[in-house]
Amino acid sequence: MKFAPHEEIRLGERTVAQWITAVHNAPAAPEVLKLCVEFLATWDAGLREKLPRSCQPPLAMNSAANVSSYAFHLVQERLRQPRPNAELDAMATFFAAATTRLAQLLAAPRYGFPVPFFNARPLDVEREETDE
Repeated sequence: MKFAPHEEIRLGERTVAQWITAVHNAPAAPEVLKLCVEFLATWDAGLREKLPRSCQPPLAMNSAANVSSYAFHLVQERLRQPRPNAELDAMATFFAAATTRLAQLLAAPRYGFPVPFFNARPLDVEREETDE
């Protein structure tokens, strides 16, 4: 069976390539998350069935951590398969682009201060509080 390249898969009114372009152009993390939810909403039951069982989309897609975790899993599965189908390739490619864009946006300086990674406190602050 021959599969169309993922770029040719049409999801809603966009091709996968157009979805990826939209993610690359998203100006802020909330817009990337919104695009992820909209992208998943275009996948009907028939398309989802073509994904491996372990790659079914999660119930929640509301944080950068959700997107990154799902992207990591998809890319791992795609690399495990000698001939992944176009659907797995499309899902993995889109979520890899989304997690990359989120990383770019969250690393960008905001008001002159770097955005903390996962909102973690600096290590020195934690040490000072535990030493008292």
